Amino acid sequence: MYGSYRDVSRKSVEELKEMKALGVGFLYMGLESGSDKVLSDIHKGYTADEAIDAGQKLREAGIAYGTSVILGLGGAEDSEAHIRGTLRVLNETNHSAVGLMVLNPQSGTPLFEEIQAGNFILSTYKQIFYEEQEILKGFEPKQSTFIYTGGFLPTNEVIAGQFPADKNRILNQLENRKTQDRRWLKETIKLNGHL
Repeated sequence: MYGSYRDVSRKSVEELKEMKALGVGFLYMGLESGSDKVLSDIHKGYTADEAIDAGQKLREAGIAYGTSVILGLGGAEDSEAHIRGTLRVLNETNHSAVGLMVLNPQSGTPLFEEIQAGNFILSTYKQIFYEEQEILKGFEPKQSTFIYTGGFLPTNEVIAGQFPADKNRILNQLENRKTQDRRWLKETIKLNGHL
């Protein structure tokens, strides 16, 4: 079932337990970023603290949940804040699954217009690799968590596994990929879904 951190944070644990009793065993919520600035810039409607609160309530209610993080969402300027904030939220919650995706600006959206106006600087793939690697290096889940990443590359090579059991293997695969995909490193993220 799909949900949002904002909606969950507004519910009591008792309400969530009622949902669990009615058959809701898993929620998918798009975190996108743990940086309050980035969340505000994209009008997500909640703060990092609200996302953490929602995760803690879900855990207490016995509902599993997964999320996505959008690499490059802070652009070139807010990349470090995006990494730090995202790690904080991920490490203070108990996600069953975390997917790392890449920003995919679409024409007709406010972000696309910001890019066209020069107000948002897109990340290069080198910066995307850095965000991906730093988030996965710093992620220390409290339970076994399914991780998937890499589907954003022109090669569409998905890397997946369980953290913490597969953490070293995944980090080694990410390191090896940097040499294999060297030609993409200086290119910026493409617009309208083109890799």
